[in-house]
Amino acid sequence: MDMMEIKSIVGKNLRKIRKSHGYTQEELAEMIGIERKSISHIETGHSAISYNVMQKICDKLHISAVELFFNELPQTQNEKLIQTINTILKFSDEKLDYAFLIIKAISKK
Repeated sequence: MDMMEIKSIVGKNLRKIRKSHGYTQEELAEMIGIERKSISHIETGHSAISYNVMQKICDKLHISAVELFFNELPQTQNEKLIQTINTILKFSDEKLDYAFLIIKAISKK
């Protein structure tokens, strides 16, 4: 993995995390004391994130630095539940009956 790929991953993850917290680029930039264009450059992969900026973002958004560097972010319980329900909705009647039996057996434990 080269530096361009890392910057792209960090940028995409930052954008996803920022939006999931309901902040604009301007709001996040203001919270950590940098310019909005710096957030934009990080999110688009044009600039690497500095340790200082990363630490401030992690502190303000209550996340770990690991979440910025890994492509698959941990899902919240609600996201997992929605994904599971959407998958189940696509099941045939036979698969739905089988899934119900599995859930019933698991819930008895």
